[in-house]
Amino acid sequence: MRLLSVLLLLFILPFVASAQVMEELREKQQPTPIPCKGFKESSLFDGTPALIRDCETGEEFYFATSLDQLKAGTRALSLRNSNLSTFPVEILKYPQLCILDLSSNLIATIPPEIRKLKNLRYLNLGNNSIVSLPNEIWSLHALKELYLTGNQIDSLPEGLGQLKNLQELYLINCGLQRLPASLGQLTHLRVLSITGNRLTALPSLGGLTQLEDLELGRNKLQALPDDIGKCASLQTLNISGNQLQTLPASIGQLKALNWLFASLNKISVLPPELGQMSSLKTLEINDNQLITLPEGVGQLNKLSTLDASYNRLERLPDDLGNLTSLYRLSLNRNALSALPASTSKLTSLRQLELAANRLATLPPDLKNMTNLAYLSLANNPPLPKELVEQLKKDMPKCQVLF
Repeated sequence: MRLLSVLLLLFILPFVASAQVMEELREKQQPTPIPCKGFKESSLFDGTPALIRDCETGEEFYFATSLDQLKAGTRALSLRNSNLSTFPVEILKYPQLCILDLSSNLIATIPPEIRKLKNLRYLNLGNNSIVSLPNEIWSLHALKELYLTGNQIDSLPEGLGQLKNLQELYLINCGLQRLPASLGQLTHLRVLSITGNRLTALPSLGGLTQLEDLELGRNKLQALPDDIGKCASLQTLNISGNQLQTLPASIGQLKALNWLFASLNKISVLPPELGQMSSLKTLEINDNQLITLPEGVGQLNKLSTLDASYNRLERLPDDLGNLTSLYRLSLNRNALSALPASTSKLTSLRQLELAANRLATLPPDLKNMTNLAYLSLANNPPLPKELVEQLKKDMPKCQVLF
């Protein structure tokens, strides 16, 4: 019985160690909480919306949740998920409304009379059956947040540019094929989310100098606009799942960018200017067609996660070892036959993934990576037996998968 317990413990320990490392990585990759921005909603225990707060002004609005509750002083109305098939025109009698949520219904058309709701700051029409919007909606100049996600709107008119106070715009899974040039006039825009559409190109984004979060994943983009570098406030850029072959050199001007997600594209080369993104913490460029990484990557001294797995990497830059903040390095499924000697300088590294490459040897000073807890070498050519034994001896606290 005692022997069985020991064997069971030996079997379980590697999985526990790996789970601990992954948990540490998840915690480390969590974005730092930022002050409340935009509108923040609070709900009752059953999910019923209770109130919504305008973080900019500090005002709190208590929701009416049925037409019967509407009165002269009502400033927030939520009819979310109410099985509505038409826009409830009774709402138009309450021009004082600041917050209107009609999401998750079956509404197909929005009446032009919506222009009467001139005090609207927050309008959620997401997940309905809308195919077009009346021009009058662009006269709602007080709007700060607009949600059109989950409708079937293949294009937006130039009138969009009239929403000068708009700060957040959500157009996820709308079937969009193009965006108007006037998008660049939304100079207060902080969040632009257009994931899951059919966009092949973008208009100029240079005027969006306050933009912090740009979500472009799962489109058909073939290039990014050259003036994207003018989005000086950008912190998150998601361009995963497109048809990009390269990134513009101007991307190096994004000094505030923390997270760059560019996986599942056709990128074969990265600009050296990438190394100028001095605030970058996470770089995900897996599932592309890269043969090498630019030399400037070693300048990213705040980078904690680098995922370049599932590419065609044949070599790594010599300055890789300058990434002294790197916590996780994933290079699985490439064509690497050797690692640069500087790899051993990655003393903060906790997880190193090198599975399915062509590695027949390792840098001699790998033992200097004293924080390494997980090393994957599976599906490489067999390492010399003496090297394997030395590795186990030099790194007893590291879980090594051969």
